[in-house]
Amino acid sequence: MNVRFTRMPHGLAPQSWSLAIDGAHLTAGQDFGHRAGRFARELSAAEQADLERAIAAATGARAPSAPGTDRPLRPEGVTEWISADGLPDVGFDPHAEPPAGYGELLQLLRALREDLAESPVAALELDVTGPPLRARLRHAGTEPLAVRLGPLTLQATLFGPDSTLLDSATVTVDAPGETDEVGPGWSLPLTDDLAIPGPAEGGFLTVTVGTPSVDVYGDAVLHPVELSWMAE
Repeated sequence: MNVRFTRMPHGLAPQSWSLAIDGAHLTAGQDFGHRAGRFARELSAAEQADLERAIAAATGARAPSAPGTDRPLRPEGVTEWISADGLPDVGFDPHAEPPAGYGELLQLLRALREDLAESPVAALELDVTGPPLRARLRHAGTEPLAVRLGPLTLQATLFGPDSTLLDSATVTVDAPGETDEVGPGWSLPLTDDLAIPGPAEGGFLTVTVGTPSVDVYGDAVLHPVELSWMAE
């Protein structure tokens, strides 16, 4: 079984990932989220069976038209693509209803990608603890990771129950700008106190860091990444 599932932004913002299944081996790279980098694990027998059934269901379905063939693409939008044994390459709008026959396959692939974040091989992670809210970057996984940091911007934003903006804080970190290889145990403190309260009931707090560059796909090419964290 060979499957490839990718997400590509229409603009330049880090919003991409690529997931590949080769037999029972699952690998992925992504340039946004609370971890950005490379991930891998083995599929269970049950997951393989579910995927084979979902691919068979999609094989008999009509391939949908790729987004953008009937209207202009929005610069802030993204397109998801699937290629798999016995299927044509097809593109989807991730915010639209799945095309007939592809719903189960899309649901399974999206769930696998989210779960894979817990299996980092070499990733940069935004770690936030507290109160007081402290933030750092750290290496997650077992293999070395090439990174380039440079000036980093840490942004914290507090929202109320109705998504009203209540407070915000910004911290600039002057990190080394040269390419370096980091490994297990590495970390970079960003701030010891964000000076912003935690969210009240029904509200939420977001923290983002931009924009380090990371070897997301293991091809020695550094990609800008945006790391994010949220508490409710």
